[in-house]
Amino acid sequence: MAAIRVSSVSKRIGQRRLTSYRCDGLIIATPTGSTAYSLAAGGPIISPECNVLTVTPICPQSLTNRSVVVNSTEPIEIQLNASSGPAELQVDGMILTNLTSASSISVRTSADTVPIAFLPEINYYDVLAEKLNWSGEGLSKPKCRQA
Repeated sequence: MAAIRVSSVSKRIGQRRLTSYRCDGLIIATPTGSTAYSLAAGGPIISPECNVLTVTPICPQSLTNRSVVVNSTEPIEIQLNASSGPAELQVDGMILTNLTSASSISVRTSADTVPIAFLPEINYYDVLAEKLNWSGEGLSKPKCRQA
């Protein structure tokens, strides 16, 4: 969900109210999507074997609003509060619909799955470390001037 201006949204996990956000939007990501826009917004990196979703607020107006990792069997209910202006529901950058104040969105995982091929000689964590340059290799050492 992306807001045209700062939105106020309430979030429920299953039947339980979790929190309210004042933010520019919310990112709901699968483990595969956790290393894309969600990571850029401060969300966690999730191993592809995990059966979870993450909910990451975009630029929240509170330091206590952080990403939440949710079991994928739990429905995520998002209510755009009446005080909010218009917003858009986007999936992978494509606008699905425009939202008005008091709109409600329910996110559930599909019963259908998509098979993903993993090559046995390629380790997810090795690829992750390489892409994020966690090994430290290739970093130039700071140069100090001699006095």
